[in-house]
Amino acid sequence: MHFSKKLQFCLIAIVVGGAILVSIPSIALAAPLSIKKSSVITRKRLPPKHQVALCYTKQNDIKLAWQLQPKSQNGRYSIGPISLSNLHTQLTLTQKAYKVEKRDSAKKVLAKRIYILEITLIALEDFFRGCVSKLTGTSSTPTPTITATSTPTNTTVPTITSTATPTITFTPTATYTNTPSPSASATPTPTSTGTPTPRATNSPTPSPIPTNTPTPRPTNSPTPSPTPGGPTINVQANFNRVEGPAPLFITMDATQTTGLQNGPLKADFLTVFDATGVDPSNTTSYKRGAFNGHVYTRPGTYYVRVYVESGGIRGESSVQTIVVHDPSSYYASTYCFSNSVRRNFTACPNTDSRYHIVTDNFQSALNYGAPYSRLLFDAGSSWNITSVQAQGTGPQHIGSYREATAPLSQRPRLISSAQGYSSAVSLANQSNIIFTGFQITGNFTGDPASSNLTGITVDGTHNALVFDNIIENTNNHGIYLGHSHADLGIVQNLIRFNGQYGLYGGAQRLVVMSNTITDVRSQHGIRIQGGAYSYFWKNALTNIAGHTSITIRGNNTISIIMNNLLEQILSVMPQNETSAEYVRDVQIDGNTFRPRLGLDRLNFAIRCAARNVVVRNNIALKVSTFFDATNHPLVGACSEVDIDHNTFYNDGNILNDEHYLLTATSASTDFKLRNNIYYSLSSTSWARAIQFAAPLTELESNGNLFYMPNQTSSWRGFYGGSNSYTFSSWQSAGMDQSSINGAPYFVSTDPNNIGFLIPDSNSPLVDRAISSTGLSNNFDANGDLRPRDGNGDNRAVADVGALERQ
Repeated sequence: MHFSKKLQFCLIAIVVGGAILVSIPSIALAAPLSIKKSSVITRKRLPPKHQVALCYTKQNDIKLAWQLQPKSQNGRYSIGPISLSNLHTQLTLTQKAYKVEKRDSAKKVLAKRIYILEITLIALEDFFRGCVSKLTGTSSTPTPTITATSTPTNTTVPTITSTATPTITFTPTATYTNTPSPSASATPTPTSTGTPTPRATNSPTPSPIPTNTPTPRPTNSPTPSPTPGGPTINVQANFNRVEGPAPLFITMDATQTTGLQNGPLKADFLTVFDATGVDPSNTTSYKRGAFNGHVYTRPGTYYVRVYVESGGIRGESSVQTIVVHDPSSYYASTYCFSNSVRRNFTACPNTDSRYHIVTDNFQSALNYGAPYSRLLFDAGSSWNITSVQAQGTGPQHIGSYREATAPLSQRPRLISSAQGYSSAVSLANQSNIIFTGFQITGNFTGDPASSNLTGITVDGTHNALVFDNIIENTNNHGIYLGHSHADLGIVQNLIRFNGQYGLYGGAQRLVVMSNTITDVRSQHGIRIQGGAYSYFWKNALTNIAGHTSITIRGNNTISIIMNNLLEQILSVMPQNETSAEYVRDVQIDGNTFRPRLGLDRLNFAIRCAARNVVVRNNIALKVSTFFDATNHPLVGACSEVDIDHNTFYNDGNILNDEHYLLTATSASTDFKLRNNIYYSLSSTSWARAIQFAAPLTELESNGNLFYMPNQTSSWRGFYGGSNSYTFSSWQSAGMDQSSINGAPYFVSTDPNNIGFLIPDSNSPLVDRAISSTGLSNNFDANGDLRPRDGNGDNRAVADVGALERQ
């Protein structure tokens, strides 16, 4: 009898806030087995290089479940489960034998096998998300002793002394009642079931809103012990608020952390927003960066911890408790609105008909806005509007309701025919407001050029969330942000067919996550004009016909641009040569740059006239120049730049173009170019890997791979100061002493292949990166951990380029 077996082996044990989280990916254990009916028990010892694997993931189950599954899919054989109590105090499981039996329909044993597993589990301070090879005996950090605890419930929150002090606290008071009159400029149209009594006692009467003073969880995972007398890191994790109703928008700021070697942007931060898996459906609970944000969509009590590594030293914050309330009990009043055609309230969460309002006047519905009010609109209804304004003050939720059988694409639609400079929806001068679930469409009866409609305006507003909306066909901006506000979340919106900008403005502590901005007809996908502390994560900016995908301008500091898809230039510089604007402290990490559909190239990936810029783990496809450092007449040149672990890949489709990994002016200073891939098939004499016009004393270039097979004998791939160089003469000038001039050998060069631009087993990129002094870089472009032992020599060394061989 023949059958193949695969042991789901890679055991992951993670300690986050005292809870152990596990996941079990698969690795093939053996070739197809030949087992006779009366075969004796066979023993199999796992090979040494598989004895230790550490992964960082999120699972709600804290049991370890081993399974053996044949490839034929004709059965599943259980080996386990093993509870945490079976593990040794140092999380080591050795020589544990498991028997697997295959039986026929009569329960007769046909074959059986015993596996002996030798596994060492490493606790979380060895860290982070992804998988990293930590082979037995090679870890410099001793395995900590951990007492496993059960996953806490939301009803019992132990006590802890927390160092995470919220910078902005929001404490609801009991001064609001259920009976105030709405502020209205128009009288709402009542339903035929009776005239509602605004702010009447709602059914049921909500419980008093709890205060936001958290009782955090105890710290029962060990804090890494610093070397006696050595440096330590004190993580200062500050949150804009620690409680509120779902969907709850949170910002986290750890930029004031002390003990970092070279500031927060050159360190590796990871925030775990859901350490115990309260919401297993939320796949965004891990955020990198010293400043970031998160949206909680499910009520519950969450525990947050922030981890950091800088200069080989690791630190972690105390646990911060976040309480997310059920909106049905949080808000004092819930009104539902439908238009006169639909008159549909079947899905309204408030069954009291006095709160069911039929109206064709959307502004009259907004006039019901007041503290602790929730205004919900029928997803099947539409309203014709010009410009409408949210009323009252927060907390306030303006959203939608939808029948369970209705398609998810159905949402309340606002059709604006406003002319001139106007906004379809204004959320100006609000605080603690949520606007979610709408479709806003511009509708022009005349010449669209006569309108400068903006979809949503957020100005003078604090703690605001614009979430899961469609904004389309606006001739000005999709979303406009003023400047005098803080802690804004622009999350998971679709912004399309806009005339000027998808998103424009500035803010203090701005988070722009998981949005799609597409088909912008001119100017910029996102333009940030001033402000501080902004985070752009997993946005897709596609088919941008204007100047840039993202541009950071004004006097701006702390911008983190991470894991975005960009089809136009990313610009960090003043808006023009007459503007004295200072942009500094920018982290550009894990993004993919490519030309928009129909074009064979993107001229620039990144253009810079800023200071203190970290560029790492990015992938540039069919881009003429990856990084262009320019000189601004008023603020000076782009300087203090780390360009590390990026992959520049140009195949034969744009052969005769100027190709550069780096171009820099004569005024540029303090550039570090390390562990990058430059892959260009161009044969033009203007295709240079590096064009550095400044003195070479301002450039550190090493550990890179250059692949330029179409160069001629007279071709010069490098330029420094006033001289051109071949690779050998470039090395003679002191540059790239440990770099490679040869083919990289990828698993695949097909963008549709899962192995695209990942080093194969024979690649010279594997385990070849040099140490990037002063810059922590523990993640690749996919968010997987580096370094991994890619060549099997029991030494974990990072690979060159943006992607680590896993």
